[in-house]
Amino acid sequence: MAEVAESPRTGSVAAQRISQLAVLALLIAAAIMALVEPREVSPASIPLASLPDRIGAFSAVDEELEMASDGAYLMLERTYRDPAGQEALLRVQATYTRLGSLRDWSLAATAEGWTPKREYVWQAADGADDVRVQHLQKRTAERVAATWYTSARSETGSIKKAQVLAWRERLSGDRRPWASMYLLVPVGEDGDAEAASREIASAIVPRLREMMATTKPTV
Repeated sequence: MAEVAESPRTGSVAAQRISQLAVLALLIAAAIMALVEPREVSPASIPLASLPDRIGAFSAVDEELEMASDGAYLMLERTYRDPAGQEALLRVQATYTRLGSLRDWSLAATAEGWTPKREYVWQAADGADDVRVQHLQKRTAERVAATWYTSARSETGSIKKAQVLAWRERLSGDRRPWASMYLLVPVGEDGDAEAASREIASAIVPRLREMMATTKPTV
């Protein structure tokens, strides 16, 4: 009797369903935990402003540190500029317990009218991988965007993977924070936008990862 082989499509569908069920189980468990959890943890003690304000030829020229109105996350926005006039906008968001507030930076860019023209991942300093780099365009304007999510234990350039990993860590009792980095460098005649994004991200990535590992929560 001839053997009947499972088609690749059937196996792929089954794998997708298993993956979807696993994610659903994690989300249900996290929702239950959120209902019984006695308190939220404030991100106020996370020292985002201590991230380096001088990186190579770049210096911080503007900065805003703001807590969300509901206390869910802390946001740093900082502008760097080098002597040639090349600018870079760094946005870093950090949170403890409102893990659903991890921002989908790509979705926000799309909502603002930016279209990804090219995308890839690269390895930053100290072995940090999966930094996602996108070349974005809106009419005649272009910019390079670098996205990265990290906790003390995990890192990724994908918002979906970050959310799953964050819920898994929370369910295991790990109360250390998660942070996301979004670095925007305009493409122009003042410098190499891609080289600038790599230089700045490579300096921020290890410091941010260390910060997530060592910061202690306050209530």
